[in-house]
Amino acid sequence: MQTCRQHHFPHPRSFDLTLDNLAEAAEYIGFPALIKPNHTTGARGFAIVNSQEELARTLPPIMGDYGSCHLQEFIPPGGRQFKVELYFSK
Repeated sequence: MQTCRQHHFPHPRSFDLTLDNLAEAAEYIGFPALIKPNHTTGARGFAIVNSQEELARTLPPIMGDYGSCHLQEFIPPGGRQFKVELYFSK
């Protein structure tokens, strides 16, 4: 998502989470939002949250099970979707 942001490609707003930046993440993303683990397959560990308080309750156990996570803007079903995979090296 950072690559999309850098190149001005449309994408769901995303914010890397820590236990210390929840207010900043919530302000940028808004609600409803998805907690998404950074390293998992399918929708394992995903959770929809509707408030900063729910985010603060829900995130610690997900991080405990799956490690680092990000918060992503919830996009309701419907409309057009494009899937892209990017491979890059730092």
